[in-house]
Amino acid sequence: MSEKKEVEKTVREIRRKTRKKYSAEEKNRIVLEGLRGESTISELCRREGIHPNIYYKWSKEFLEAGNMVEVCVKAYEVLKDPKYLHFAKTAFLWYLGKNILGLPMIDNLTGGIYDGLESQKVNQNEGDEQLKKHSVFVIPDFLCNAGGVSVSYFESVQNDMNYYWPRNEILQRLDEKITIAFQSVYEMYEKEKVFMRDAAYMVAINRVVKAMQLRGWI
Repeated sequence: MSEKKEVEKTVREIRRKTRKKYSAEEKNRIVLEGLRGESTISELCRREGIHPNIYYKWSKEFLEAGNMVEVCVKAYEVLKDPKYLHFAKTAFLWYLGKNILGLPMIDNLTGGIYDGLESQKVNQNEGDEQLKKHSVFVIPDFLCNAGGVSVSYFESVQNDMNYYWPRNEILQRLDEKITIAFQSVYEMYEKEKVFMRDAAYMVAINRVVKAMQLRGWI
């Protein structure tokens, strides 16, 4: 091994051992602060001492972990049944480690989220992390699967108009929508040098923040 590579290896090891470890609560606080939009993501990351790619990774995992919580909260808002608030809290605490094994689903060193629980331990696999490790180019699943949802939206639009497009026109419109969506994700992937799935979340989060700002919510 050359002297340069040995020095680089040593520097990486020092950085790894001295890197600040963030608790789940700290990560959630930082993500929520970013979503509020009171400062730019770059400013927030500088203040917190993290790279923007790390912020977007935490944002993705925050949103994934929050899906079940959000569903339960929405159920409470509609049905007014307090048990759904209990379900929301239970789902969130399970993610933090209050599960049958008492083990958190977070890798505090890497910030990764484990795939699930086995009978006696946490499944150490981190799906996306393995794909990243081997530099596998991935088209995000929710982008690949967006065709059905898009056509359902087209159907709703046609029903409202009481006018129906021919099959070729539907396919043309679908092709345009999917192509634009892919291009926006790919441009983010190229610009930020991140994994495609992370790029897709970055695009989505930016759009959510913009929509919230336009509505005056943040």
